[in-house]
Amino acid sequence: MTATGNNLQYIAENYSRVLDTASEALSRSDRQQSDLTIMAVTKNVDCAHIEAAYHAGIHHMAENRVQEAQTKIPHSQNEIKWHMIGHLQRNKVQSAISVFRTIESVDSIRLAKSINKHASPNYPIMLQVNASNNPSQYGVNPDELPDLCGMILEKTSLNIDGLMAIAPMTNNESRLRSCFKQLRHLRENLLRQYPDASLSHLSMGMTEDYPIAIEEGATIVRIGRAIFKG
Repeated sequence: MTATGNNLQYIAENYSRVLDTASEALSRSDRQQSDLTIMAVTKNVDCAHIEAAYHAGIHHMAENRVQEAQTKIPHSQNEIKWHMIGHLQRNKVQSAISVFRTIESVDSIRLAKSINKHASPNYPIMLQVNASNNPSQYGVNPDELPDLCGMILEKTSLNIDGLMAIAPMTNNESRLRSCFKQLRHLRENLLRQYPDASLSHLSMGMTEDYPIAIEEGATIVRIGRAIFKG
Protein backbone atom coordinates (compact mmCIF):
# COMPACT_ATOMS: atom_id res chain seq x y z
CA MET A 1 0.00 0.00 0.00
CA THR A 2 2.76 2.34 -1.10
CA ALA A 3 1.40 5.87 -1.07
CA THR A 4 -1.28 5.31 1.54
CA GLY A 5 0.58 4.34 4.68
CA ASN A 6 -0.33 1.98 7.49
CA ASN A 7 -2.66 4.54 9.05
CA LEU A 8 -5.23 3.73 6.35
CA GLN A 9 -5.11 -0.03 6.89
CA TYR A 10 -8.54 0.23 8.50
CA ILE A 11 -10.03 0.71 5.01
CA ALA A 12 -8.94 -2.81 4.02
CA GLU A 13 -10.31 -4.12 7.33
CA ASN A 14 -13.62 -2.30 6.76
CA TYR A 15 -13.85 -3.69 3.25
CA SER A 16 -13.21 -7.21 4.54
CA ARG A 17 -16.15 -6.85 6.93
CA VAL A 18 -18.37 -5.55 4.12
CA LEU A 19 -17.35 -8.55 1.98
CA ASP A 20 -18.23 -10.94 4.81
CA THR A 21 -21.63 -9.31 5.35
CA ALA A 22 -22.34 -9.30 1.63
CA SER A 23 -21.30 -12.94 1.32
CA GLU A 24 -23.74 -13.93 4.06
CA ALA A 25 -26.57 -12.03 2.33
CA LEU A 26 -25.72 -13.70 -0.98
CA SER A 27 -25.83 -17.12 0.68
CA ARG A 28 -29.23 -16.38 2.21
CA SER A 29 -30.57 -15.57 -1.26
CA ASP A 30 -28.81 -18.50 -2.96
CA ARG A 31 -26.58 -16.28 -5.08
CA GLN A 32 -22.88 -16.30 -5.98
CA GLN A 33 -20.19 -13.74 -5.15
CA SER A 34 -19.82 -13.12 -8.89
CA ASP A 35 -23.41 -11.81 -8.91
CA LEU A 36 -22.42 -8.71 -6.94
CA THR A 37 -20.22 -5.63 -7.34
CA ILE A 38 -19.34 -3.63 -4.24
CA MET A 39 -18.81 -0.03 -5.23
CA ALA A 40 -17.12 2.48 -2.93
CA VAL A 41 -18.75 5.91 -2.75
CA THR A 42 -15.98 8.50 -2.46
CA LYS A 43 -17.99 11.63 -1.68
CA ASN A 44 -15.79 13.85 0.57
CA VAL A 45 -13.03 11.19 0.44
CA ASP A 46 -9.53 12.29 -0.56
CA CYS A 47 -7.14 10.68 -3.04
CA ALA A 48 -5.08 8.89 -0.39
CA HIS A 49 -8.17 7.08 0.90
CA ILE A 50 -9.20 6.22 -2.67
CA GLU A 51 -5.74 4.76 -3.26
CA ALA A 52 -6.05 2.69 -0.08
CA ALA A 53 -9.45 1.38 -1.18
CA TYR A 54 -8.03 0.43 -4.57
CA HIS A 55 -5.17 -1.52 -2.98
CA ALA A 56 -7.70 -3.21 -0.68
CA GLY A 57 -9.31 -4.63 -3.81
CA ILE A 58 -12.08 -2.13 -4.69
CA HIS A 59 -12.03 -1.37 -8.40
CA HIS A 60 -15.50 0.19 -8.77
CA MET A 61 -16.07 3.63 -7.25
CA ALA A 62 -18.69 6.35 -7.44
CA GLU A 63 -19.01 10.10 -7.06
CA ASN A 64 -22.03 12.35 -6.58
CA ARG A 65 -20.72 15.54 -8.17
CA VAL A 66 -18.87 16.18 -11.41
CA GLN A 67 -16.71 18.98 -9.99
CA GLU A 68 -15.45 16.83 -7.11
CA ALA A 69 -14.85 13.91 -9.46
CA GLN A 70 -12.68 16.06 -11.73
CA THR A 71 -10.29 16.69 -8.83
CA LYS A 72 -9.92 12.97 -8.03
CA ILE A 73 -10.45 10.69 -11.00
CA PRO A 74 -7.50 11.93 -13.10
CA HIS A 75 -5.22 11.08 -10.15
CA SER A 76 -6.69 7.63 -9.49
CA GLN A 77 -5.70 4.23 -10.84
CA ASN A 78 -6.71 3.68 -14.46
CA GLU A 79 -8.27 0.32 -13.59
CA ILE A 80 -10.96 1.94 -11.43
CA LYS A 81 -14.38 2.02 -13.08
CA TRP A 82 -16.03 5.29 -12.01
CA HIS A 83 -19.80 5.72 -11.83
CA MET A 84 -21.75 8.97 -11.56
CA ILE A 85 -24.53 8.47 -9.01
CA GLY A 86 -25.61 12.05 -8.25
CA HIS A 87 -28.05 14.29 -10.08
CA LEU A 88 -26.50 15.41 -13.36
CA GLN A 89 -27.26 18.78 -14.91
CA ARG A 90 -27.26 18.84 -18.68
CA ASN A 91 -24.64 21.61 -18.82
CA LYS A 92 -22.19 19.25 -17.09
CA VAL A 93 -22.80 16.20 -19.26
CA GLN A 94 -19.71 16.60 -21.43
CA SER A 95 -17.47 16.94 -18.37
CA ALA A 96 -19.13 13.91 -16.76
CA ILE A 97 -18.61 11.70 -19.79
CA SER A 98 -14.92 12.60 -19.87
CA VAL A 99 -14.32 11.07 -16.42
CA PHE A 100 -17.11 8.57 -15.68
CA ARG A 101 -17.44 5.08 -17.13
CA THR A 102 -21.18 4.95 -16.37
CA ILE A 103 -23.87 7.48 -15.44
CA GLU A 104 -26.41 5.88 -13.13
CA SER A 105 -28.67 8.90 -12.58
CA VAL A 106 -30.50 9.29 -15.89
CA ASP A 107 -34.14 10.19 -15.26
CA SER A 108 -35.33 12.06 -18.37
CA ILE A 109 -35.20 11.83 -22.14
CA ARG A 110 -33.66 15.31 -22.29
CA LEU A 111 -30.72 14.20 -20.17
CA ALA A 112 -30.37 10.97 -22.16
CA LYS A 113 -30.28 12.89 -25.44
CA SER A 114 -27.65 15.23 -24.05
CA ILE A 115 -25.48 12.29 -23.00
CA ASN A 116 -26.01 10.67 -26.38
CA LYS A 117 -24.86 13.85 -28.13
CA HIS A 118 -21.45 13.75 -26.43
CA ALA A 119 -20.88 10.05 -25.71
CA SER A 120 -19.63 7.25 -27.91
CA PRO A 121 -22.16 4.64 -29.12
CA ASN A 122 -23.29 2.14 -26.46
CA TYR A 123 -22.16 4.38 -23.62
CA PRO A 124 -23.64 2.71 -20.51
CA ILE A 125 -26.24 4.47 -18.42
CA MET A 126 -28.70 3.43 -15.73
CA LEU A 127 -32.19 4.79 -15.19
CA GLN A 128 -32.75 6.28 -11.76
CA VAL A 129 -36.17 5.39 -10.38
CA ASN A 130 -37.89 7.23 -7.56
CA ALA A 131 -38.97 3.92 -6.06
CA SER A 132 -39.70 5.42 -2.64
CA ASN A 133 -42.08 8.06 -4.08
CA ASN A 134 -40.16 10.76 -2.24
CA PRO A 135 -40.88 14.18 -3.82
CA SER A 136 -37.50 15.48 -2.63
CA GLN A 137 -35.59 12.79 -4.54
CA TYR A 138 -34.68 12.67 -8.20
CA GLY A 139 -35.68 9.78 -10.40
CA VAL A 140 -38.36 8.83 -12.89
CA ASN A 141 -41.77 7.84 -11.57
CA PRO A 142 -42.17 4.03 -11.78
CA ASP A 143 -45.29 4.43 -13.93
CA GLU A 144 -43.32 6.52 -16.45
CA LEU A 145 -40.29 4.21 -16.56
CA PRO A 146 -41.40 1.99 -19.50
CA ASP A 147 -42.02 5.02 -21.73
CA LEU A 148 -38.66 6.56 -20.79
CA CYS A 149 -36.87 3.30 -21.49
CA GLY A 150 -38.57 2.97 -24.85
CA MET A 151 -37.77 6.54 -25.89
CA ILE A 152 -34.10 6.14 -24.99
CA LEU A 153 -33.86 2.88 -26.93
CA GLU A 154 -35.55 4.49 -29.93
CA LYS A 155 -33.90 7.90 -29.97
CA THR A 156 -30.34 7.24 -28.70
CA SER A 157 -27.51 4.74 -29.06
CA LEU A 158 -27.01 4.52 -25.30
CA ASN A 159 -26.79 1.17 -23.52
CA ILE A 160 -29.36 1.00 -20.73
CA ASP A 161 -27.30 -1.12 -18.35
CA GLY A 162 -29.77 -1.27 -15.48
CA LEU A 163 -31.85 0.55 -12.90
CA MET A 164 -30.77 2.55 -9.87
CA ALA A 165 -32.73 3.66 -6.81
CA ILE A 166 -32.19 5.24 -3.42
CA ALA A 167 -34.21 3.58 -0.68
CA PRO A 168 -36.09 5.62 1.93
CA MET A 169 -34.16 6.61 5.05
CA THR A 170 -35.82 4.24 7.48
CA ASN A 171 -35.12 1.34 9.81
CA ASN A 172 -38.37 -0.29 8.71
CA GLU A 173 -37.20 -3.47 6.99
CA SER A 174 -40.58 -4.04 5.37
CA ARG A 175 -40.49 -0.64 3.65
CA LEU A 176 -36.92 -1.23 2.48
CA ARG A 177 -37.72 -4.65 1.08
CA SER A 178 -40.77 -3.25 -0.68
CA CYS A 179 -38.63 -0.60 -2.38
CA PHE A 180 -35.97 -3.07 -3.50
CA LYS A 181 -38.55 -5.63 -4.66
CA GLN A 182 -40.29 -2.95 -6.69
CA LEU A 183 -37.08 -2.11 -8.53
CA ARG A 184 -36.46 -5.79 -9.25
CA HIS A 185 -39.98 -6.23 -10.59
CA LEU A 186 -39.66 -3.08 -12.71
CA ARG A 187 -36.53 -4.50 -14.30
CA GLU A 188 -38.23 -7.85 -14.96
CA ASN A 189 -41.18 -6.07 -16.60
CA LEU A 190 -38.88 -3.93 -18.76
CA LEU A 191 -36.99 -7.01 -19.94
CA ARG A 192 -40.28 -8.57 -21.05
CA GLN A 193 -41.29 -5.36 -22.84
CA TYR A 194 -37.85 -4.61 -24.30
CA PRO A 195 -36.04 -7.96 -24.64
CA ASP A 196 -33.16 -6.37 -26.57
CA ALA A 197 -32.31 -4.02 -23.72
CA SER A 198 -29.29 -4.89 -21.59
CA LEU A 199 -30.63 -4.02 -18.13
CA SER A 200 -27.96 -6.17 -16.52
CA HIS A 201 -27.84 -4.39 -13.17
CA LEU A 202 -29.84 -3.32 -10.15
CA SER A 203 -27.88 -0.63 -8.32
CA MET A 204 -29.52 -0.42 -4.91
CA GLY A 205 -28.47 -0.55 -1.30
CA MET A 206 -26.07 1.58 0.72
CA THR A 207 -24.27 1.29 4.06
CA GLU A 208 -27.50 1.22 6.08
CA ASP A 209 -29.40 -1.35 4.04
CA TYR A 210 -27.13 -3.20 1.61
CA PRO A 211 -27.65 -6.71 3.10
CA ILE A 212 -31.41 -6.38 2.48
CA ALA A 213 -30.78 -5.03 -1.01
CA ILE A 214 -28.55 -8.00 -1.80
CA GLU A 215 -31.20 -10.43 -0.58
CA GLU A 216 -33.68 -8.72 -2.91
CA GLY A 217 -31.46 -8.94 -5.98
CA ALA A 218 -28.99 -6.05 -6.00
CA THR A 219 -26.10 -6.54 -8.41
CA ILE A 220 -24.36 -3.30 -7.34
CA VAL A 221 -24.31 -1.87 -3.81
CA ARG A 222 -22.97 1.63 -3.16
CA ILE A 223 -21.01 1.72 0.10
CA GLY A 224 -19.45 4.83 1.58
CA ARG A 225 -19.26 5.08 5.36
CA ALA A 226 -18.90 1.33 5.99
CA ILE A 227 -15.68 1.40 3.95
CA PHE A 228 -14.15 4.81 4.67
CA LYS A 229 -15.13 5.59 8.26
CA GLY A 230 -12.11 5.24 10.56
